[in-house]
Amino acid sequence: MLERITSVGAIPIDRLIGDGPAVQIIWVDAEHPLETGVVREAHRHDYHELFFVGSGTMEHRIDGELVRHAEGSALLVGRGQVHVLERATDLDGVVVRFSEDMLTGAAQQASPGWMLVQARSCVMEPPATERAHLTMLLRMLDDELQRAPDARSGTLQAYYLSAVLLLIARWQGEQPDDDTAGQTTELILFQSFGRLLEAEYAQHHDATWYAHQLAISPGHLASMLTRLTGRSTKKLISDRLMTEAQRLLRHTNLTVQQVAQRVGYDDPLYFSRAFRQHVGEPPSAYREHVSG
Repeated sequence: MLERITSVGAIPIDRLIGDGPAVQIIWVDAEHPLETGVVREAHRHDYHELFFVGSGTMEHRIDGELVRHAEGSALLVGRGQVHVLERATDLDGVVVRFSEDMLTGAAQQASPGWMLVQARSCVMEPPATERAHLTMLLRMLDDELQRAPDARSGTLQAYYLSAVLLLIARWQGEQPDDDTAGQTTELILFQSFGRLLEAEYAQHHDATWYAHQLAISPGHLASMLTRLTGRSTKKLISDRLMTEAQRLLRHTNLTVQQVAQRVGYDDPLYFSRAFRQHVGEPPSAYREHVSG
């Protein structure tokens, strides 16, 4: 089940109901359609959402960009992105929603590279020979979710989800690191950085502050992030700030000054210069053209 949280001047947030790690599966077919032909309100996800299309087509708008995918494809909508499901036509497939907490423990090493970068979506084309494997794993996960919970339920759910993510990593051509222990340590550190950035990006724009909070050197943090994401600490912070600013300009009626304050800029002129450098146009012009 989902709950939607709304507040004045903010983009609505959809959350999975539950206190702990959560996963939800929805099977879609002619008898159980998924909002076919209905344009929904733009909303954020507080979870990751994976769509797999067995047949039919889907159209999404993700952070303002139109994304289409059809038979045999899969789409990830990452946590924090602004999403609208615009159309689902003759759809037969499955939707999997899972919280960030599901990516710990058994699922941690299975997380594909796109799971490590906030604000990314990814369309995948599974090989035809492996689509049956994906469906089987999702059926097993769904069966486990339907059972009365016991001491092994959480572990089994994480393992089935891990297998799904490992298949996706294989489709994406990602190679495992031979240094499993080092890889796991880096993933834990990255996830700690991601949670810290998500909580503090509006208050702290300095890369050194994040390194100190994680008890490592700024150089160590920067090299680790560059290796995992191709972006430095400073760039990831800047990307997060400007992604948030773009979302607020597109999906709310906040003034440019209010948007600047929401992302931690006291001087709206300095914010406008930083936004123009990042996006290529000032905030007011960006809002005007995305509204059109």
